[in-house]
Amino acid sequence: MTNKNGLYIHVPFCKSKCIYCDFVSFAGCEGSFDQYTDALCQEIASYKQKCRDKIFDTVYMGGGTPSVLPTFLIRKIVDSAKNAFCFDKNAEWTIEVNPATVDLQKACDLFEMGFNRVSIGMQSADDNTLKFLGRPHDKNQFEQTIQLFKQAGFENVNADFILGLPGQTKNVVSDTAKYLANLGIKHVSAYSLIVEKGTPLAKMLKQGKITLPDDDFTVDLYDTFVSEVQKLGFERYEVSNFAKPSFRSKHNENCWKYQEYIGVGLNSQSFMFGKRFANVKNLQNYINKINQGKKPVSWSQKLSVDDQAFEFVMLGLRLCDGLDTKDFKNRFGVDFFEKYHHIIKRLQQQNLVERSGDFFKVKPEKFYILNSVITEFID
Repeated sequence: MTNKNGLYIHVPFCKSKCIYCDFVSFAGCEGSFDQYTDALCQEIASYKQKCRDKIFDTVYMGGGTPSVLPTFLIRKIVDSAKNAFCFDKNAEWTIEVNPATVDLQKACDLFEMGFNRVSIGMQSADDNTLKFLGRPHDKNQFEQTIQLFKQAGFENVNADFILGLPGQTKNVVSDTAKYLANLGIKHVSAYSLIVEKGTPLAKMLKQGKITLPDDDFTVDLYDTFVSEVQKLGFERYEVSNFAKPSFRSKHNENCWKYQEYIGVGLNSQSFMFGKRFANVKNLQNYINKINQGKKPVSWSQKLSVDDQAFEFVMLGLRLCDGLDTKDFKNRFGVDFFEKYHHIIKRLQQQNLVERSGDFFKVKPEKFYILNSVITEFID
């Protein structure tokens, strides 16, 4: 049996829609909870035979905000997954939650179901900024949510934080790092704000109602955050992710190390059986297809060896340790340094990359131009 497989479960419902959000998620759709859960469980069951020779060591329930579902529906999904897939006894089970969507009983129920890691959408530690973003919680509710999960038995807690917000300063970023460390957070995912086309944020920017920090200042904010969290005992192990020792996100790390995963639910993506494929984006279309006994897949791409080699490089270079050149040779039968000799030489001359034993990596101080480095490997 092959191990180190991941399962991603998408729950596309939210309490409210944030002004920057471009994800396939919906607010005010409580009437669809039951229908969607039934369809999702049927899709999960459809993989039972196909994945009988695979062991899954990570589960990630994301969204949306999975915690808006009633406990009995989350349990139904979890039970379906346990019936369909074989899980490692030490598997990491993550669920995304937003503050003010969970009480102590629900947190305890999630722990009892098998979840052992929680990712909480903080985004900002400033109440005015949270209100501006359309977040349905305040700083106090975020703190209360952390305490609930600690009481329920969760040690592995992640908080999401957005950099590059209007009015954000280096002091704000530095104080936020200290604030999270003081709360006992074990993992932080810090993302730069991306203005997605068609979002309320994009319209506000176009109308001149707000201004955002420029790219150079956002890089400075990032550098400030990296420096501060590292002083506080966090290790930066990927471009946007920081963890206390032994608290790295196993699910995401497996993806960056090019392990396979199945995605179930609306618009979820998969990388398995030598191909990438994704589900439909329309909620009713997804439910209808499942109820008609059809696959909800909207597209599928068989990957060539060259496609896979490039993806391996692209994902591996996101890791601070870099990509594993031994693994590259085992997978593709060629030496990484021979295959990309001219590209590597050019990047080394620009002082952008380095070799560290069997690993090849982008220098962490050059991560802000990571995409430019990756582009060099496009054949």
